[in-house]
Amino acid sequence: SRLKLGRPGSHQRPAIWRAARAVARERPLFGEGPGRFARGSLRHQTPAPPAMGPARFRLHADRPHSEALGIAAETGFVGAALVLAALFALRRSGPTGTRTLARDGLLAAALALGVQASFDSIFALPALGWLFAWALGAACAPENPSARDASPSGRLALGGGLALAALAWWPGWAVRTWRASDPEAALLVAPSDDGLWQEAARARLGGGDPGGAHEALGRAADLAPYSAPVRVMAGEVLRSGGAWRRLRAVAEEALTLEPACGQAALQKAEAELRLGLPEDARRT
Repeated sequence: SRLKLGRPGSHQRPAIWRAARAVARERPLFGEGPGRFARGSLRHQTPAPPAMGPARFRLHADRPHSEALGIAAETGFVGAALVLAALFALRRSGPTGTRTLARDGLLAAALALGVQASFDSIFALPALGWLFAWALGAACAPENPSARDASPSGRLALGGGLALAALAWWPGWAVRTWRASDPEAALLVAPSDDGLWQEAARARLGGGDPGGAHEALGRAADLAPYSAPVRVMAGEVLRSGGAWRRLRAVAEEALTLEPACGQAALQKAEAELRLGLPEDARRT
């Protein structure tokens, strides 16, 4: 049971790692963009195990489950080179004297976290990221800190870095807080989040604005060109308005992306029946 052998969705990380490598190869210089692995991975989804259900691509990875592959996929060669340069500089700044048990223990802790990070996205948990940084920094700290006091510019750079790190936390918190209650406000923070556009479409449809809902779903489809669920949701909006020709086209898009999507097939068949194409509906 600990190996999760009875769960069909388990043991998919090799497929996710292959997708991460493919994303990195597509955009080798700057990558897909920080925090945008989920979008890039949609271009390289692999079929889910048959036991997962009728949909072939129901598995979706928000993270690459490998920090090294995540850096390569999201920030490309430039980001990977900067990370390696920072680690090298940190190691060079470390002590050159006698090893101590405390330093060896801290280095071992950082190494253990680094090995784990090679096979999982552990830094998605901020506490583990801070623990790794603290252990590595303490292990590589100079033996006599007073002899290497930071210059005023160094202190300013450090304070600015900490302030930027704290500021970078706010957008994610705002999006998580407003996603369900006020997706329109969340979109002001993250206008490239296709999931937020879907939430906005639901809110607009619930408020009696099908046109606005369809517009929001169009934005979501542009941001997630490989997502069948966005097309299925757009189909529901079109179905409520009786736009059968457009519904048929959108359902065909969804079926191209996800051939086993039963809901899209039903939408297409209904549209064909409404359009007086019973033979096409029967084939669908």
